[in-house]
Amino acid sequence: MEFNDFNCKTCSKKYKSYQSLWNHNNKFHSIKKLNDTILDIKNTKNDNICNNKDNTKYNCSFCNKIFNFRQNKYQHEKRCKHKKKKEDENKIVLLDKEIELTKLKIKLQNGKKLSNKSFQSMNKMLMEKAYQNTINSNNNNNNSNNTVNIQNNYKIIGFGKEEIVEALSLKEKKMILQERLCCIEKCIEISNVDNHNEFKNIVITNLKDNYAYKFDDTKGYFVVCSKTDVLNELISNRVVVIEEIYDELILTNKIGEYTKDKIKEFLVKINQEDKPFTDENEEVKYPNYKDYKINKIKILLYNNQNKITKDIATLLTEDQIEIV
Repeated sequence: MEFNDFNCKTCSKKYKSYQSLWNHNNKFHSIKKLNDTILDIKNTKNDNICNNKDNTKYNCSFCNKIFNFRQNKYQHEKRCKHKKKKEDENKIVLLDKEIELTKLKIKLQNGKKLSNKSFQSMNKMLMEKAYQNTINSNNNNNNSNNTVNIQNNYKIIGFGKEEIVEALSLKEKKMILQERLCCIEKCIEISNVDNHNEFKNIVITNLKDNYAYKFDDTKGYFVVCSKTDVLNELISNRVVVIEEIYDELILTNKIGEYTKDKIKEFLVKINQEDKPFTDENEEVKYPNYKDYKINKIKILLYNNQNKITKDIATLLTEDQIEIV
């Protein structure tokens, strides 16, 4: 065996036997390794402390105090002297909003014409409620003891996400098809104006401009949109609904031959986008039959704006609090 068969990996010294190398490591390097390990642990701990100071700050929800640890913040918030004051202020703000909303509801119920300003006031309340619910949700998610879900009873479905056919009764489906060439107007009247509050997600406050409001369920309030675009999409969606109702009632033999023929005629005409159409009663020419129907539905929604927004305002005030 050669002299240099056993080398120290720490200092590169060479030994003749494994026992000699072991004695060398035990005498000269074991303490150093232990000290290095201890030093590494200390450095890691110091780094963690520095990181905590830089990255973890928790503010009290009721005063200006700042805490390094979340648990300390929660314990403080339970007895914070500003908590009651903050809750009282929130109650006053909510009461003022309820009074404002009640005045708006009375105006609508008295049949006064809805102005764009009035609708924007109501929509502003929806925005504030959506914002408050987001804050409450975030606060409650941080609370490990209780989960409190605050939900609005108004369950307006986002525009374009409606499941109309499932929501309609058999009687309503028959009423829609029995209107024949006016089936699209009847469908929108039943779903968006009269019977189903969850589908009151379009509001038209003015016939002159090209703006409308549609409900955005991801935000919790109405957003401004192109009147032309939203009416085109509404017509397209409701044509699909009529086709589904037609197929369903054909299978169950619940419509007569004359109604069948008229619904077929409607479906053909509404899809002929390159064929001009003239309204003989008003002597007005339209680029196609679909544009003619869009104009009819625009007027339908505008004339019923008070009814639509009155129901939205009524639902707006009803909050449901669920503690899990």
